[in-house]
Amino acid sequence: MSVTKENIDVHSFLSRSPWAVEAAKTNQPTQLVTLISNRRWNGLVLYISTKHGSLDASKAIEQVNEKGQNPLHFACLLSPPVFVVADLVRECPEIVFQLDLSGQSALHAAVSSGSSLSVIQFLTTKNPLAASLSDINGKTPLILACENCNFFNDGHLVQVVKLLSQASPLTVDKEDFDGMSALEHAICGGVTKDVVKTLQKALANAWDKRKEEKEEISRVVFLKSQASKNEKVLPSNKSLPPIYQEVNISKKVNLTKANKMSSSFLRRNRGAFVPKAA
Repeated sequence: MSVTKENIDVHSFLSRSPWAVEAAKTNQPTQLVTLISNRRWNGLVLYISTKHGSLDASKAIEQVNEKGQNPLHFACLLSPPVFVVADLVRECPEIVFQLDLSGQSALHAAVSSGSSLSVIQFLTTKNPLAASLSDINGKTPLILACENCNFFNDGHLVQVVKLLSQASPLTVDKEDFDGMSALEHAICGGVTKDVVKTLQKALANAWDKRKEEKEEISRVVFLKSQASKNEKVLPSNKSLPPIYQEVNISKKVNLTKANKMSSSFLRRNRGAFVPKAA
């Protein structure tokens, strides 16, 4: 569902939202969801500060709708203040890692709706891997931000691009299942030159980083191959002459003592080995 920033009809949006559908099925919408739906952010914070509200928020991960979205997903679609997101995550830390049925995290929802930089930065800090995650359409948070560039002003979008590209530098050039990258979505959305330059710089950094990683891998492989060539391989017991095969090489045999015993035996029996004169 898309909502333009220029004309947001909140009540119409909520009436069509999956949360409204779920509430109609159960007839028991939680107070947490109701406050989020009405964008009563201050009331939501006060509610979470109570014992009942804290318990309700701690079970937010269980309150998913038919699309698998939890209250944090839904809040991020409505551009909440960062203190609301922080309170929800504090009461239910694992909620920031939960994905909906389309494979999107709360970070995906936040960038899709033009959330503030502080919200996007908070979610990226709490779940760094989310910046590199692709949803079922192959879209990363960076691609979604550029695809929904009409939600951001130019300065805001530049900062968001910098933040997401630093969080996941190797996915900057990733394409979605339509074969479009973040840069291509941004150009199609008519962004300014500053946004394009920021994306181009992020792409150059990604290519340099990938090149450095390949060079490092090649260096490690070369050093390992050289080490294996220079390694001295000890002969196995079977490669020794038969007379020595039953000798345990791992044990130190005192051959000096054995030689001395043989010499003493020969001296004592020296006469026995001297041939008699004819």
